[in-house]
Parts: sequence; C-alpha cells; structure tokens
Amino acid sequence: MIQRGTILCCTITVPDLDACAVEWIVPPALREGALYEGRRSGTAHGAAGELVELGEAG
Repeated sequence: MIQRGTILCCTITVPDLDACAVEWIVPPALREGALYEGRRSGTAHGAAGELVELGEAG
C-alpha cells in the first residue's frame, strides 16, 4: 500500500472507457488540448491507491 499523503499517477490508454469496470473518481469526459485531442479520459484509484488516468485511444 502507498503511504498516505503520497501522490502517484500514471496514464494508460485503453480502447473503450465504457468497457472499464472501475469506480470513477473523475468520470470519463471529452478533453481538449494536444495530449487528448478531443478524446475522453477519466481517473480512478489503482490497487495500491494510486491515481490512474485512463485515456481512450482514438
């Protein structure tokens, strides 16, 4: 388990956010900017408590 107060984040690209069986902290939404290019992304907790951003491949 990650020590309380530590912030870790990673971004993973997936083919379909609707197929992800996670409890969303930040629900999938369309994002603008060079990194997202109008695709959806959302954030959930990983198994160790880390933040995991899931971005939809497009």
